[in-house]
Amino acid sequence: MSETKRQIVHASGILFIFLGFFMEKWLAVILFADVVAFFFLYGELVKRYKPVMGFRKFVLFMERKKVRRPFFGALLFYLGCFISFVLFPIPIAAASCSILAIGDSLSTIIGMKFGKIKIYNKRTLEGSLAFFAGAILISLLFVDYKIALIGAVVGMVTELFGGSTKLKNKAWFIDDNLLIPTISGAAMFLVSLVL
Repeated sequence: MSETKRQIVHASGILFIFLGFFMEKWLAVILFADVVAFFFLYGELVKRYKPVMGFRKFVLFMERKKVRRPFFGALLFYLGCFISFVLFPIPIAAASCSILAIGDSLSTIIGMKFGKIKIYNKRTLEGSLAFFAGAILISLLFVDYKIALIGAVVGMVTELFGGSTKLKNKAWFIDDNLLIPTISGAAMFLVSLVL
């Protein structure tokens, strides 16, 4: 149940993505840089001190068990968005980040609740199809359907194989919160140059 709550919080990142979509590029980059800084600093605060009125308990309730650093997943999520908004035009950056927010959340929720057909390293066909459906639908709000299709497919494949490497616990930079928006964004950007 706590994983479902975490994924709902993960999906709520779409609000910042919509906000960034309607800003000028430099403002969107600053927005995501500020959110990354907030999660870094607040994660340090929660880890080292006991914030007032039991808020620390609420924060840790939303985290996975045995997490070393509170908000590390959120920090990586917004860092992935920051990188995407730096590298790509705003519509592609927004689409790639929304693929992460919605697709990744749906794949986890549907895969855990309904996943029966294992396809790779605990990933299920049902979860991957949920990723694809959510990713293509949300990215259509930002880009053309051909670009959205490429982003959804590449994002789904990246989530399926990229986030399940054995190095994940040792090398934070390969977390799927970084891989999905940058790789799907790069694919969409390259396709947009051709179309």
